[in-house]
Amino acid sequence: MEISRSFGLRNFRDFIKDMYEFAGYRGKNKSSCVFLFSDNDVVMESFLEDVNNMLSAGVVPNLYTNDELQQIRDAAKREFKRENPDVTDTPDLVQEYFFNRVKDRCHLSICMSPVGESFKNYCRMFPALINNTTINWFMRWPEDALAEVAEKYLGDIDLPPEHRPALAKICSFAHLKSIDKADLMRAELKRVFYVTPTNYLEMLKSYSFILARTRSIIGKQRDKLQNGLSKLEDARIQVEEMNTMSEVKRIDVQKKTKGAEELVLEISKE
Repeated sequence: MEISRSFGLRNFRDFIKDMYEFAGYRGKNKSSCVFLFSDNDVVMESFLEDVNNMLSAGVVPNLYTNDELQQIRDAAKREFKRENPDVTDTPDLVQEYFFNRVKDRCHLSICMSPVGESFKNYCRMFPALINNTTINWFMRWPEDALAEVAEKYLGDIDLPPEHRPALAKICSFAHLKSIDKADLMRAELKRVFYVTPTNYLEMLKSYSFILARTRSIIGKQRDKLQNGLSKLEDARIQVEEMNTMSEVKRIDVQKKTKGAEELVLEISKE
C-alpha cells in the first residue's frame, strides 16, 4: 500500500494498524514486514511523530481504542496459547505478546535525502531518526552502476537491442557531466545545485515519455501521409479509369460523327 498525498493522519494510523496486525497474528509462517517510509511520504509532520514513537518505543502509543484492543487480544489469543501452553492467557499478557511480536517482526526502512533544510529539521524535532536507526549513506553512483540501471530501465522500451548499450552509456555520461558542472558552479559561483540519483531516474522517465510522445506524433503524421497517399492512389486509378472510358467514348463519338457526315452527304444528294 502506498501513501498518497491525500492521506490524512487517520488514514496513516489505519495503515499502521493493518501493518501491526499482519506482523502480530495475520502473517503466516512468522512472516515479517518492512515499513518503507520516504521523505516524499511526509504529507504531515505528525506522520514523523508516529514514526519517531515506533523507533523509540517500538509502538505508537494510544493507537488502539479499548474495543480494538479487545479484538486484537481475541485474535492473538490462539497464537499465544500455542506458543505458551503453560501460561494463563490474561488480557495483559496477550496484549504484551501481540506488541512484542510486532516489535520483532515489523521493520522500518526510512529513506530520506540530506539535501535542503527539511532533513535537518526532522532530525532536530524527531531525534529517534538518528538515535534509533542504523544509517546507510548512499553516495555518488559509479558510471557502471548508472549504465546498468539505464539498461535495465530501457529494457522495457521498444528499441533495437544493439542500440541499448550505447544509449545507456549516453545517459550515464550526461548524468556524470551534470554532476561535474554542478561542482564547477559551486566552486566558481558559490551556488549549490544538487544532482541526485532521483534526477537520473527522472531523466530516464522523461526520455521514455518524450520517446513515446514523439513516436505518437510521428505515427499520426505517418498515418495522415499514408491516408493522403492512399487517396492520391485512388484518385490516380479513378483518373485512369475515366481516361479509358473517355478514350472509348471518343472513339465512339468519332464513329458517330463520321456516320453523321456521311448521312449529311446522302441527304444533300437527295
